[in-house]
Amino acid sequence: MGRARVDPQQAQKACDAVRSGQLSLRAAAQAYGVNKDALLRRLSGAMVMDARVGPETVLSKAEEDAVKDAC
Repeated sequence: MGRARVDPQQAQKACDAVRSGQLSLRAAAQAYGVNKDALLRRLSGAMVMDARVGPETVLSKAEEDAVKDAC
């Protein structure tokens, strides 16, 4: 089983709720379905909002499409 993906929009909403003082970190994480530790990293700037899990891709989207069309 792989890691759960975080919806960037939900993460942004959770961060906004914490920054505005509407919700605590724990309450925002629970309300928006975001991991508390991941939310803390996003708030501190250690992780960007649209961070992706896993290694960087080797081919660009255009290169992938070219390979796909060639096959």
